[in-house]
Amino acid sequence: MIGYGVWSLMLLAVYVTVPAAMGAAALAITATAVVAVIRGVRGHRPRRTDPWVLFALNFVTFAIGSALAQVVGGFPSLADAWYLVVSSPVLVLALWRLSRQGTAVRDRAGALDAAILTTAAGFLAWVYLIDRNLHHDEFGVAAKAVSIAYPLVDLLVLALLARLVLAVPRSWSVVLLLVSIGGLLAGDVLFGLRRLAGDWTAGTYADLPWLGFYLAGGAAALHPSMTRLTEPRVGRAPVEYRRIVLGVASLIAPVVLLVQAVRGPIHDGAVVAVASGVLIVLALGRMSIAVTGLRQTMARERELRRACEQLLSTTDEGQVRAAVHRAVARLLEPGAAHRVVFTLGAPAGRAAGLAYVRDLPAEVAAGLAELELALCSPLSVGDRELGQLYVAAAEPALLDLQEAVPVLAGQAASMLDRIALNREINHLERLYLDPLTGLGNRLRFTDALQERPDAAVLVVNVDDFGAVNDAMGQEAGDQLLSAVAERLRGVAGDEVLARLNADEFAVTVPEGEGFPQRVLATFDGPFVAGGSVLRVTACAGVGADLEQARIAMQAAKREGTGRWRRYEAELHAQVAARRQLRAQLEGAIESGQFLLHFQPIVELASGRTAGFEALVRWHHPQRGMIPPIQFIELAEETGAIVRLGAWVLDRAVQTVAGWPEVYVSVNVSVRQFRTTGFVDLVLATLSRHRLAPDRLYLEITESLLLDEHDEITADISRLRAAGIRVSIDDFGTGYSSLSYLHRVPVDTLKLDKSFVDTIAVSDKQLALVRGIVQLAATLQMSVVAEGVEAPADADLLRDMGCRFGQGYFYSRPMPEADAAAWLRQDRDRVPG
Repeated sequence: MIGYGVWSLMLLAVYVTVPAAMGAAALAITATAVVAVIRGVRGHRPRRTDPWVLFALNFVTFAIGSALAQVVGGFPSLADAWYLVVSSPVLVLALWRLSRQGTAVRDRAGALDAAILTTAAGFLAWVYLIDRNLHHDEFGVAAKAVSIAYPLVDLLVLALLARLVLAVPRSWSVVLLLVSIGGLLAGDVLFGLRRLAGDWTAGTYADLPWLGFYLAGGAAALHPSMTRLTEPRVGRAPVEYRRIVLGVASLIAPVVLLVQAVRGPIHDGAVVAVASGVLIVLALGRMSIAVTGLRQTMARERELRRACEQLLSTTDEGQVRAAVHRAVARLLEPGAAHRVVFTLGAPAGRAAGLAYVRDLPAEVAAGLAELELALCSPLSVGDRELGQLYVAAAEPALLDLQEAVPVLAGQAASMLDRIALNREINHLERLYLDPLTGLGNRLRFTDALQERPDAAVLVVNVDDFGAVNDAMGQEAGDQLLSAVAERLRGVAGDEVLARLNADEFAVTVPEGEGFPQRVLATFDGPFVAGGSVLRVTACAGVGADLEQARIAMQAAKREGTGRWRRYEAELHAQVAARRQLRAQLEGAIESGQFLLHFQPIVELASGRTAGFEALVRWHHPQRGMIPPIQFIELAEETGAIVRLGAWVLDRAVQTVAGWPEVYVSVNVSVRQFRTTGFVDLVLATLSRHRLAPDRLYLEITESLLLDEHDEITADISRLRAAGIRVSIDDFGTGYSSLSYLHRVPVDTLKLDKSFVDTIAVSDKQLALVRGIVQLAATLQMSVVAEGVEAPADADLLRDMGCRFGQGYFYSRPMPEADAAAWLRQDRDRVPG
């Protein structure tokens, strides 16, 4: 641009100071302007190039007209015809195309503003040029026609220029273009006035405005802001300068009248009256358009308020999107084509305003297909940008939305932010609440304890809840837990109550005595779950914090059901020992610390040993022999029961395979039985040790059978089909009825010791056991009575038809070698 300016000044200096080089300088000026336009178009690549091409063509045609004027001479001449018929229409077309490229909106207000300015200029042209040309005595008809045609063409050019300049924001290209066309008009006015005076001569300083037309026009094309003249202009044109210009234009007619009245006489009173009337009509029209615009603005504001009210009632992102879509549709004319796209997440990094759809991200452009332009507005709350709102429509529609879309985006962003905040709050609430019972969870309880550091804690654990869950299903278990929670709410009062895990609750202890007893008393009444009435107990522990309370609760559970304990220092040592055992359990299996003891199962009628139950023991290198009650539960908790059970099965089968005739009964946990491939493992073990299938009994618990899984029933059937016998261990201690016996294929019922203990002293217990034995006989099942410890018990069981017995009356569990010796003695004592 600097080089262009220097070069232009040099050419002007040559034109003015070197008459002999005037023609060459004029040609160079024309070429410079044309080249500048071409370079500007190629370098800046405006949206539309044809208006600028027409400008360059106008420079060429204007220069040709100037050359014709120099060659032909005279007035009017062929040069005047060229100007009016060729050059001026090209300029008019260029300005018309440029004024239409920026926006397709029918801006009636801008058109009226341009009409007011043109009317004022036309009035001046009439008074000082047209009227004088009409009454010039020396002009013939042709001269008068040409003299009038020039001002009329200039008025048309001025109207288009005013229409363009009044509609666009200020930029250097606009200013330079205004200087360029202004120079042309100024040159034409000087030409007309000099013609009237009769002293027009080409090649004087009067040519400078026309030369400025060339050079300023080229500079307008060279400046980068030239692209904005053909870009869509969605926005309100600035009005400050417009008010000044239009105000001055409206006063021109009265000022001319005043001047003529002062100087006298008044020559153009009628024209002044007509011009003033036209300006008043145009001003009234302008006011009408302003009122209509105000009404439309108020209507849009009503729609915006309605949209904001709808947005306030939204509760999720989908509703926000739908509300914005509806609002945009209502803000536009019915049936207007439009698209709306939300992007949420990472900031778009795009400034608010107008954009070409082709320049937007691919995923956004896909949603705005078939439309060229879109308004972009950030979804911002304060300094945080949540995303971007894109509204695509035709240019006139975007003009109507230019102020509404940012408001809509701001309200939508506020609602999205509120929804996200509510979601986060709900998430935090869910993190703090137990969804089943509605109580607080461990996290909430620990937070509450931080606010009450001096509060004691009571932990409650439902006794044998796992058995209820296994026997009756998860739904019944959930119902039981919900019922327990309701009872605990009643006794807790204002204390903090929470559910810590599946069957464990915690509550802060109020001042006073007897709170643990009141808590356990809530379990005295029956519970209803899964359509059944249940009697459930619980154990509790009290401590200064959760850890101490749980240690005390676990100690209470080891003492039995329905108990509670207060934390004592020695309990911590017990828990530490238990944790140590748990950590050592896996290594004990690997290092062979486990061994089997065998307890005889005796035929009551003959006294002959029919089989043995294999019972696992842990021979700890430091603690000696550890009974099952101390490690089986740990094995269940850690999952080691599966590996331990597989080892017991293998060792028991291997041992009994070396003994004659007797069978071995092996306990199988629920978790072990449900392990994939368990049946195959059993069959492979028998095959590996060559033990007949009918010499293996598998003892399962009632809870496994009551689960009502088809796979479990199928696995039991498969085992029995292979010849393996299946026993129900600890029969009668479960939570269900006896109804499953007729549908589950089992061979033996092992009657729990609790049934046998009192049959010698309780007629009711004796009758109950007799009924079970008779039921088993009806179902073609044998019965093994556990816990036989006295001759009287053995006699009563034998007399009622119980076939087998097991207990200390016959023998305690013994090592493998002792069991083999027992078996030899049994064969000698009771001949086959």
